[in-house]
Amino acid sequence: MEYPRLLKLIRENYPEHLAEFVFALKTGLRLSSQYSTTYGMIDWTRIVLDLPRTKNDEPVHVPLNDDVMAAIRSLPAVRSNDHWFKPALKLARIEGFRWHDLRHTFASWLVQDGVPLDRVSKLLGHKSLTMTMRYAHLAPNQLHEDVAKLTRISTTVAQDVEAQEATSVNYLN
Repeated sequence: MEYPRLLKLIRENYPEHLAEFVFALKTGLRLSSQYSTTYGMIDWTRIVLDLPRTKNDEPVHVPLNDDVMAAIRSLPAVRSNDHWFKPALKLARIEGFRWHDLRHTFASWLVQDGVPLDRVSKLLGHKSLTMTMRYAHLAPNQLHEDVAKLTRISTTVAQDVEAQEATSVNYLN
């Protein structure tokens, strides 16, 4: 996602809608869930949005971070983003991007930050990890970073292999 460019454009051209964008990006909610949210669904004590029913007919309890809480406090009663989001994408020269892609970004960022898939799945309101895998795209470098974490044991392993080779018969010759 070309997040920095889109965020900059929204700040400059549609600042009154920045809270809607942040709300979507930092909750991972579907468009229909976001725009059907009411203040009555927010548990201000637990800092959780309680959606009674989502696309899969299950309730979802969405933890809210400080960015989302600030966004919620500034949101008017808006029920659509058609009048500003598509024009913003056009101005940013971003093609083939949909509001739902913010949900993919939310899931990908969580996975890249090491949040276990079962928890990402719960945050997205999925019934199975299979569905979560569709959203949890990893950056290509992430896999390299993951295996690089193993280097902390490589010296010990290499030393063990060398010691074993020095004391054993080589059967490959």
